[in-house]
Amino acid sequence: MPPPLPPEILDLIVDFLHDEPGALKACCLASKSLAHRARKYLFAHVEFSSESRVKLWKKTFADPSNSPARYTRSLSIRGSWFSTSVGRSMGWIRAFSGIVRLQVDVRERDGAREVSFVSLRGLSPTLKSISLVYGTSVTSSEIFDLVCSFSLLEDLTLVSRERNNEDGRWNIPSTSPKLTGCLDLKIVGGIRPAVRRLLELPSGLHFSKIAVTYFSKDVEPAMDLISKCSDTLESLSICYCNMGAFFLYQLLWLIDILPPPVSIAPVGTRQPDLSNLKRLKEVFWMSGPSVQWITVTLQTVESTNLSQIIIRFSIILWASVEQPFHREWRDLDRLLLQFWISHSIRPRIEYGREEVEHGLRELGPRLLPELTSRGIVDLVEYEGY
Repeated sequence: MPPPLPPEILDLIVDFLHDEPGALKACCLASKSLAHRARKYLFAHVEFSSESRVKLWKKTFADPSNSPARYTRSLSIRGSWFSTSVGRSMGWIRAFSGIVRLQVDVRERDGAREVSFVSLRGLSPTLKSISLVYGTSVTSSEIFDLVCSFSLLEDLTLVSRERNNEDGRWNIPSTSPKLTGCLDLKIVGGIRPAVRRLLELPSGLHFSKIAVTYFSKDVEPAMDLISKCSDTLESLSICYCNMGAFFLYQLLWLIDILPPPVSIAPVGTRQPDLSNLKRLKEVFWMSGPSVQWITVTLQTVESTNLSQIIIRFSIILWASVEQPFHREWRDLDRLLLQFWISHSIRPRIEYGREEVEHGLRELGPRLLPELTSRGIVDLVEYEGY
């Protein structure tokens, strides 16, 4: 019988095969010494998307203490099975104690029961990133009870395509994670409850990147959130949605009262003030209602560290040269030229398929004459919506 290979050689073999699942599974059958090394790649990411998968996992690994969950670094929970499991034994999930990333999508579907995050609290002391997609049964207090159970948490994503429940008084914990990474808020019902809880965290906010989608009624909370992170913020993505103007525009366009293209400016809307963001390196706008809104906001940027400006038009947001809205584009054109002169920033204008169909690229030289004539703007089609 040949002598066993040194551990260092076995590690090199498995590391070399890290992206070959078939070969890793063969290693598990070859020897026990290879099996535990291969498992750290085979079970690095685990996803539960149905109750049948959960049952199969529990049947295969009946003893949670000996399951390969300890090798998992990224755990994904998707589907209504999680809500239907409320009240049942969830002890098996505690075996995933070494994850650094947690993704949960538990929007209620087909009359599923209410969702509870209790079984996930404090799941992993090493968790650094959490993404939650949820529905109406989850309150902001429940969400932040979960968030505050992870002391090393850096990145937080909250997404809801439904109206989030307002809740009452929250028992603020004595400690909270530092939250030094990325914050992404996309809540159709409004970001106000989530922002209120964020501002109440005892350890404060230190995000280096914020991506926020907000509506007219959420202007003040959005500004408070950005101001709170003014000392640490390096990247800011803003999507402002004036829902009333957006739906009115869509209706008028569909019944041919307003021919495209047109721009509807948010009336009486407070503009974000970015003058205090001295560490800001990148600004990204994804906007629907107004070119003017982008221009006015961009005028407040004073950071000498700024190196990138990206503007994405997520709906039809360009203006006919015969319309007075064309002046908004000329103002944006001149302002972006100033940033080129002062910061050598080449702006990037992104547009989707609908804008392509209606000729934004062809109108670019007329809407942005200074930038296009000097060849210092990128007009780029992005994929998807």
